[in-house]
Amino acid sequence: MKNIKFLGLFLMAILAFTACNPEEDDLVTGNATTGGLVSPSVSVNYVVGNPGPYTVGFRVFQGAVKTSQVKVSKQYIGSLGSSNEVDFKTVDITGSQTADYSMSFTYEDLREGLTVTGGGIPADDTQLAIGDKWVMSYTSITSNGTAVNSSTTEVIVSTRLAGTYEVIASDYYRLGVQSGAANWVGQERVIKSVNSTTYLHEGWGPFTTADFETALFYFTVNEGNGIDIPLEYDGEVQTGPGTYAITCVSNPNDFTHVSCAGSNIVVLDDETGRDILYLTYGYIVEGSGVREFYEVLKKKVE
Repeated sequence: MKNIKFLGLFLMAILAFTACNPEEDDLVTGNATTGGLVSPSVSVNYVVGNPGPYTVGFRVFQGAVKTSQVKVSKQYIGSLGSSNEVDFKTVDITGSQTADYSMSFTYEDLREGLTVTGGGIPADDTQLAIGDKWVMSYTSITSNGTAVNSSTTEVIVSTRLAGTYEVIASDYYRLGVQSGAANWVGQERVIKSVNSTTYLHEGWGPFTTADFETALFYFTVNEGNGIDIPLEYDGEVQTGPGTYAITCVSNPNDFTHVSCAGSNIVVLDDETGRDILYLTYGYIVEGSGVREFYEVLKKKVE
């Protein structure tokens, strides 16, 4: 009997500790209930040569405490050094329910009021380096005072082809047989600028880095809008989820089920910006065989 009583008291103590332990609280749920939480776009690509306008979206969560304004600050961090941080935008929040808002800006808006060693941010955006960025920080003004949010948006200097793409066509053959995973149409793929001609493709066929850490590859785009996928990048062999990558140049005879003809090219859409990438690539698993992939990516434009 004493053991039973002791066990009961022990369990009650654990429950009491859990109930009052602030580290056990779901902070997102808590903020959503009390208000003050701002959830913005994580990143936006600033394309050299395109001064904008660009748009950043963010969601404002309303609860018992209401948010009336969201104040945004900005700071440049990049090849020119780190700038001062200044106020950027103030967005009035007119509704009492959780809702989506947005703000627009141009290159002139981004550079205004910022200074780095030697002066301001140059008026000519070609003087910036790929990977330079502006960090936007959000502060919500609430009926209960000021709530500072840790969320930020990075506006990253990129080249035109960087961005988020939708897969509009796909195929995948494994050891000469079409895979059950051959259709990943509708999924999104992120293309990131590395430099003015080199890009990182996140994903490999239907696979993402959540499936395989190596489910990504680097490619270059030449002046004729042709795509080349090097077998090595930055001293490292590109493998995909296999032993080593193969391309239409390195192993043309291994692509017997997906076509190299008319692939590995960029088709630019100057009117809408919805550029299209045609890609054929693959890998070999040593001791097993060839995997062939084909996909068509269409850039998403807000």
